[in-house]
Amino acid sequence: FVSNKLTDFDGDGCADGLEDADEDDDDIIDSKDRCPHTRPGDVSDGSGCSEQQRVEAAQRAEQARLSPPTLGAAAPVPSEHTMLEEWAAL
Repeated sequence: FVSNKLTDFDGDGCADGLEDADEDDDDIIDSKDRCPHTRPGDVSDGSGCSEQQRVEAAQRAEQARLSPPTLGAAAPVPSEHTMLEEWAAL
């Protein structure tokens, strides 16, 4: 195992998904974390989302509401800060 940004998001020396129950180290276990990959140092709420992630999610929701996709349009590409519920809606 080589620890890097792709295999060890939080840099704790544990392989993400194999030996790490909290891949982004936000104190919310992955099975309950609504916002995977919270940036190191960001404070998350009880659902694992940082303020920035909540703001970005609200902005994406508002943009989607104002600009509904057209038939045949490419689906938006989720960022690393996309909330899981948004992924499910895509």
